Amino acid sequence: MKIGILGGTFSPIHDGHLRLAKTYQQELGLEKMLLIPTYQPPHKHTDHLPDGEHRCRMAELASEGLPGFEVSDIEIRRGGKSYTVDTLEELRQLYPDGEFYLLTGSDMFCTVLDWHRGAELVKLAEICTMERGGDTAEMLEAQAERIRAAGGKARIIHKEPFDCSSTEIRERIAAGCRDSRELGLDPKVLSYILQNGLYGSDVRDWVYDEEKFVETARRLEKPKRFQHSMNVADRAEELAGIYGENPYLCRIAGILHDVCKNLPEEEQFSLVKRLRGPIKNDIMNDNSFGLVPPIWHGPAAAAYIWETLGVYNREILYGVAYHTTGRTGMSLFEKIVYIADLTSAERDYPDALEVRELADRDLDAALRCSLEFTLKKMRANATPMTRDTLEIMREYGIDCGEYC
Repeated sequence: MKIGILGGTFSPIHDGHLRLAKTYQQELGLEKMLLIPTYQPPHKHTDHLPDGEHRCRMAELASEGLPGFEVSDIEIRRGGKSYTVDTLEELRQLYPDGEFYLLTGSDMFCTVLDWHRGAELVKLAEICTMERGGDTAEMLEAQAERIRAAGGKARIIHKEPFDCSSTEIRERIAAGCRDSRELGLDPKVLSYILQNGLYGSDVRDWVYDEEKFVETARRLEKPKRFQHSMNVADRAEELAGIYGENPYLCRIAGILHDVCKNLPEEEQFSLVKRLRGPIKNDIMNDNSFGLVPPIWHGPAAAAYIWETLGVYNREILYGVAYHTTGRTGMSLFEKIVYIADLTSAERDYPDALEVRELADRDLDAALRCSLEFTLKKMRANATPMTRDTLEIMREYGIDCGEYC
């Protein structure tokens, strides 16, 4: 299999990146094109860099529907400086029959032998580049000969350069430009940026179609479940006001948290398998998750609202995904959605009043109380416990006994 590797900060990924990748794909006959966001570039300082999850999700949105394209978080998961030689060695393990093409800018092409373990790197993949403004064919051909003399392969693609600056895009977003075409961004990528307040934008400026979300919940949920969702939205908004979180975003999460609750189990699980990034890795790598169908609707809803409603805000996605199981290290936003679900107006379980009153003055105390109630219920019903629930119970000092 011929595999192209295009790495970069992708901050943000733009039309120039994609045109470049598609040109390489066509010229080299690549069967797979891997877009690999770096964790920490070795060659430059980047104080503008959003975390790797944001950049991977933007790359996924930008490359949706492009044949052969795939986003890899291999460098994000590895952490530390993103040395290309380490990435290539790992990829050779993942694709033992792969034929690799490292796609570089001409500036990187001219310095590749000076990279970390450069002499080894050039033997792991064919090093490819395109001419850019200011380059000369003679200069690039001379570098190609040096790579070949070191035991590697090199190729120069002669095409018109693609001029598109990530720096300029970030500056224009910060200055208020919201036209995806002018910015050279996929509209979904721009939506992601604005929903998450990246590059100087303000998350408070984004307005969701709340009426559409309410109607979606009404359509997918049974009447009592729908009323619960509206109550959770009210309660989440109220708690956000108490604790200084964003009331609007908490309300949106409350409206959407149970949109998959009444779907057939097989449909819920199919949605869970389409999750992205750390949420998917966390949930799908837990063998106990598949044993507890009643909790599938949370992560299923996170996948559904991403795919169907274009909700890309990370706080909303995590709040919805973990509103039933909880997880260690929950953000304030996630705690609010979790507790709102347990203390909405119609809740009348034995400890509901105590948890509701606690939540108004001490969110963590309310969370601990609710976890103790959950543990009692799980023991009574002999329900398996997911890793996430076990870990948050340990975090709050709760003795899980036989579950440990």
